[in-house]
Amino acid sequence: MSRLQTFNPEQLDEKMKELLERIDNGLGIAPNLIKGLAVSPTVLESYILTSEALNNGILDRRLRKLIPLTVAEANKNSYCLRAFTGLGRIEGLSEKELMMSRNANSLDSRIKAGLRFALAIVKSQGRVTGDELQEVRDAGYSDSEIIEITAHVGLNIFLNYFTEIAETPAGFPDVIDIESMMRGRSYDDIGTVEKDMREKRGSTAKNLAAEG
Repeated sequence: MSRLQTFNPEQLDEKMKELLERIDNGLGIAPNLIKGLAVSPTVLESYILTSEALNNGILDRRLRKLIPLTVAEANKNSYCLRAFTGLGRIEGLSEKELMMSRNANSLDSRIKAGLRFALAIVKSQGRVTGDELQEVRDAGYSDSEIIEITAHVGLNIFLNYFTEIAETPAGFPDVIDIESMMRGRSYDDIGTVEKDMREKRGSTAKNLAAEG
């Protein structure tokens, strides 16, 4: 249960209904995150408009979808890890690239550089070094793209902090603890990792059923 109030559908005005419809049309769902933000129409509108603007930016689509996982893993934010993993699957991203992005990694060298820069921003609280800035430039990123990466990071840090403060209930399947499940394995072992993940979920479901 969230520690902060969530919106009451019966009290929505027309503007708020329109904003939530835009979320539904884009995702087919209204995540618990959105239900929490909707308590503040100003914040919800700001989030939607910022998200829409950034989604129409010049960054590679896959990079845009993977930055949230890099940021959430760095901040150890369970809600956003679950949510953006689920949304990434809906977008058609593979389990391998979703998992690799949590460690700011990718088989695509350019995306890897973008994720590494996003991670550097989080870890340094924005105080990236000259070498880190040069590294992302050497990967072919323009200053416009670097600014967009920074904006994506900032937006996702806000989502991490909000869901931690609110203890937003997760409406998406759990994700594996990447450190324990990948220990001693490579990303080429993703099939085995996925099998372990399914078995872990099945065991948890059985335990919950038994407790019920």
